[in-house]
Amino acid sequence: MNKFKVNISGMTCTGCEKHVESALEKIGAKNIESSYRRGEAVFELPDDIEVESAIKAIDEANYQAGEIEEVSSLENVALINEDNYDLLIIGSGAAAFSSAIKAIEYGAKVGMIERGTVGGTCVNIGCVPSKTLLRAGEINHLSKDNPFIGLQTSAGEVDLASLITQKDKLVSELRNQKYMDLIDEYNFDLIKGKVKQNSLMLVRLRSMGQSYLQNAF
Repeated sequence: MNKFKVNISGMTCTGCEKHVESALEKIGAKNIESSYRRGEAVFELPDDIEVESAIKAIDEANYQAGEIEEVSSLENVALINEDNYDLLIIGSGAAAFSSAIKAIEYGAKVGMIERGTVGGTCVNIGCVPSKTLLRAGEINHLSKDNPFIGLQTSAGEVDLASLITQKDKLVSELRNQKYMDLIDEYNFDLIKGKVKQNSLMLVRLRSMGQSYLQNAF
C-alpha cells in the first residue's frame, strides 16, 4: 500500500468530504481521511492502482485535485498516560472553549484537539462570514431601492474582492480575540490532529504523523 496526500479545491462542507471519500473508495482507496477546512485528503492505494486514478476520481466528482504527494504510512503508536489530561476535548468551537475554561476554573488539566481551523463553524464559515456578506448585500439593495419618498440614495458597482477581504479580516480578528488568545490566557493545550473512537473506552488521536491512544470516559 502507498499513502498519498492531495490538495482539493471545491469542498465546502462535511457532505463534500463524504463525496470525495466515496469517489476514492470506488477506485479501491483505503483509510481515507478528507478535510474541507484544510482542503485535502489523505488515503492509501494498493500497489496495482496508479495515483492518477485517484486524481481522475476526484475530478469526476466535480472537485479539483491539486498538488499530490506520497507520504510515509508508518505510524508510531504510544499510550497517553491517564493522568496527562483530566479533560480531552474534541473540536474547538464555542462549546469546546466554554468547557475548557470551566474545567480549568476547577483546576483540571485540559487538552483540546482540532483537525482544522480553530474556532469551529460559526466564526470561520458560518454566522460571522455569511451575515457580514448578507448585511453588505442588504445595504446595497436598500441604497438602490429604498422605500422612503424624498430620500435619494444610490449604489455603485459592487467591489466583491474588497468585501471578501474585509470579511476575511473580521473573521481573523474574531478568531484571535474569541478563541486563539484564550488558549494562552487559560493555559490549556491545543493539539493539532484527528480523532477516531476505537471503542467505548479508547479514542485514537493522529497528530504530527504519530498515533496515540487515550482512555475515554
